[in-house]
Amino acid sequence: MSARYEVLVRHSDGARWQEIKYELGHVYGQLEVIEFVEVRKLRKNEFAAFWLCRCSCGKKKVCEGRKLRKGEYKSCGCAHLRAHLQRVRDNQGRFAS
Repeated sequence: MSARYEVLVRHSDGARWQEIKYELGHVYGQLEVIEFVEVRKLRKNEFAAFWLCRCSCGKKKVCEGRKLRKGEYKSCGCAHLRAHLQRVRDNQGRFAS
């Protein structure tokens, strides 16, 4: 599913319709989009679609669609933790006196 297309969804307040990009099945980093959650109001006249994603480690995370597309979300946080632990292992003993 390589093409993105627009869909209309009703806002969580039920008053308006919002056009959003269809993300179901797309993979961003280690996150696969598995379900549409809702459209939330962020600020006055600004709305965002939120999607449920499954990470490669198995955890689930709700992500804003716009941030997924911009690359701000790459994993549920497990990649950051793995990188940190690797840096600790690499530097072990360097600072010992």
